[in-house]
Amino acid sequence: MDEEPTEKGLIRILAIDDEISVIATYKMIFKGKAELDTLETCGECIDKILENPDFIKKYRVVITDLNQLPSGYDVIKKVNGSCPVIVVSGDQSETVEEKVKDMGGFHFRKPVDAKLFPTKVIEIITEHKYQGR
Repeated sequence: MDEEPTEKGLIRILAIDDEISVIATYKMIFKGKAELDTLETCGECIDKILENPDFIKKYRVVITDLNQLPSGYDVIKKVNGSCPVIVVSGDQSETVEEKVKDMGGFHFRKPVDAKLFPTKVIEIITEHKYQGR
């Protein structure tokens, strides 16, 4: 893994969402467990990867909203297996969940469970590292 260690030795997570309340929730539930960098849009993430393909390598996981343009689907494509991408969406359809999974991502429905979500994220990171993607 090429991710940069944080000052405190925590894992680094990139969270993408334009809702301030969602980002605030992520900051609260990952406090002391991870260093959280944030972007407001999927487009910002894609632009950063296009400018510097190594940008994404400093993160162990990306957590993104689905319903932006470009979308969470586009982020999954651009990250291309460099790290897991977790799509968090208010969309309750199984079609969305299946599409995210088929693309290699992970899907969680909003609102996330503040106690369970960090544990699930760590499990996904651990599985990803183990599989050597």
